[in-house]
Amino acid sequence: MENQSSRISDKTFDHIAEEAEGRKEWHNAMVYRDDLPLKTVMRIASFVSAALTEALISRNKDDKKLVEHLRKTVRQRIERGELETKEEEDGRLTAFEQAKADFNSGVLTEERILQTAKDGENAYIRYALHFLSDIPRDTVAKIINTASAKAITAVSWKAGLAMETAVELQKALGNVSSSNLIRPTSSGDYPIGEDDLEWYLESFF
Repeated sequence: MENQSSRISDKTFDHIAEEAEGRKEWHNAMVYRDDLPLKTVMRIASFVSAALTEALISRNKDDKKLVEHLRKTVRQRIERGELETKEEEDGRLTAFEQAKADFNSGVLTEERILQTAKDGENAYIRYALHFLSDIPRDTVAKIINTASAKAITAVSWKAGLAMETAVELQKALGNVSSSNLIRPTSSGDYPIGEDDLEWYLESFF
């Protein structure tokens, strides 16, 4: 891959891309190949670092449709907590580290969650829910990735958040439409029983 004059077939690139996700030492060489097929570019954008994804975007800037696809992939990976931003790579606290620090210092409050939801810091919220609910990070990600109003409500409940906050997280994390939102009862409580919420969460383990 580092030898630009070597000829690699599209089929071989497909195979290399499949193997490359677990081989970080290959990523740089792949990104800077001049003959990457479109399919391979889109595939490796799903796992290389933020800096290398930006390099992919720069190297393909003339293909506006591809650039749009790559930027969408970056946004989705950041929202899922799978990708650190360039600033985080350059030394700032990652979303995970910030959520952990806030949790340990006792400032991971409901107000903090609501503010980060308003600011669109979805990766931070995912990790915050992990710490507050004591549900494994991967499981929290799986729950939220369903974009289900009930799933997000259940993990919000487990995290000890108010139902009003759960409504905001349904919007922020799941883009749930107004008509499909699960809303609080007239007294502000969760409209779903605790046994049902617990059972629903257990289905993800």
